[in-house]
Amino acid sequence: METTNNYDLYSKYYDEVSHKRYDYPAIARTIATFIGQRKTVLEIGVATGSVVQELLHINPQQYEIWGIDNNALLIEQEKAKLGSEDRVHFYVQDILDFNLE
Repeated sequence: METTNNYDLYSKYYDEVSHKRYDYPAIARTIATFIGQRKTVLEIGVATGSVVQELLHINPQQYEIWGIDNNALLIEQEKAKLGSEDRVHFYVQDILDFNLE
């Protein structure tokens, strides 16, 4: 039996609610400032990819982005938003169980 988490029920409203609460362009600009010229980004708790999307707007050719979230419904929404972006990779996994090997 598949388990659900609180975000399963919330997932279809996630972007609508979170975009009212957070300034994703400003968050992405701050992150871009901190990471400088680094090419690889790992976002833990990527949700629907709003930060990823904004990072790609800032510098579409610079980043290779890896996103992890434990909610498949949120990751599905992210994939729908970004399409077949070669430099963005998503994993549905609990970060406590994530293995980079």
